[in-house]
Amino acid sequence: MVAASMLVVFALSALVALVQANRFATASRLQAIALAVAQQRVDEILTTSWNAATGRPVVLATGTRTETNLPLSNDSLASAAAGTLSDFSNLDVEVLASRVTQITDVTARQVRAAITVTYSYRRRNYSLSLTTLRAIDSI
Repeated sequence: MVAASMLVVFALSALVALVQANRFATASRLQAIALAVAQQRVDEILTTSWNAATGRPVVLATGTRTETNLPLSNDSLASAAAGTLSDFSNLDVEVLASRVTQITDVTARQVRAAITVTYSYRRRNYSLSLTTLRAIDSI
């Protein structure tokens, strides 16, 4: 009887530990996807052609641009181009994020871009920010 009780306690403890590990893994995965969503915008800002002859492109226009309802639970935003989508790419719970891109002038030939991705998971709010500088390609 004592051995059976100890076995049950051990099994329940192991189950609780596995559930908690799964929660941590899901939270880490969401953070990695949110980082990839922010990095996408940084890559777009850094790779868009900008020269004096054609003027400033729309993606580098000063101001704030907000995108809502970006699906983090389906990492197609981050994985489609990389070819890493699989049957296990979707989470059971839908997690939607907002991405705010704020472009400000540093000089006439340089801008600062701040990208913030926010989302809520398990009644907790998360936020991730990236910042970059972008200078004109030509003089």
